[in-house]
Amino acid sequence: MIHRLGVGALLLLGCHHSAGRPGPAPCGPLADGAGVTLPAESLAGEYRLQLTSDAGEKRTIEGVLRLRSVGPSLPPRAGPYGLPDTTHRYPLVGTADLDLGAVGAVAPGGTTSADAAAPGVLVIERVGGGPARERILLRLGADANRAEPIRFDGGYTVLRVRQADAEGFRGEWESGAPLPEAHGHFCAARATAPS
Repeated sequence: MIHRLGVGALLLLGCHHSAGRPGPAPCGPLADGAGVTLPAESLAGEYRLQLTSDAGEKRTIEGVLRLRSVGPSLPPRAGPYGLPDTTHRYPLVGTADLDLGAVGAVAPGGTTSADAAAPGVLVIERVGGGPARERILLRLGADANRAEPIRFDGGYTVLRVRQADAEGFRGEWESGAPLPEAHGHFCAARATAPS
């Protein structure tokens, strides 16, 4: 009886404690929205990243994502036919500590490389027109993010940012090798202030 009262009292205290402040938004699929208006540089910092698979057996993984600035931007990378790609910027690089295989995702070369020339995570921002909801994405995998040589196929995992604010960002992810094989939604809750 005392044990039951103790558990009940703890549950009551937990509800009362969180009643005065909003909790984190649930990490669920997003409805269509206007997209991100913040600059990609504002995403620098450390996050608690959660990826949920929406296909087959629904699974969720969690890990730490760290993004840092590389100055004004990495130099333009080569696009089709080896020409410089002037339609995208690369303002942030980083690392992610995640077990992507648990949700059926792949990251060629891994996600923990801190080398700016082949980072585990590369933030890509489209410059110019197009839908705002597809303006910023994070590509995972050091081999996929290597500036040279140009890759035309192979495994990939990308996170498309659909909403972002001072508390974090969220959206959808997709992975394949080379065709899409896994997908879902993600949330990144800020753990530290931008650096």
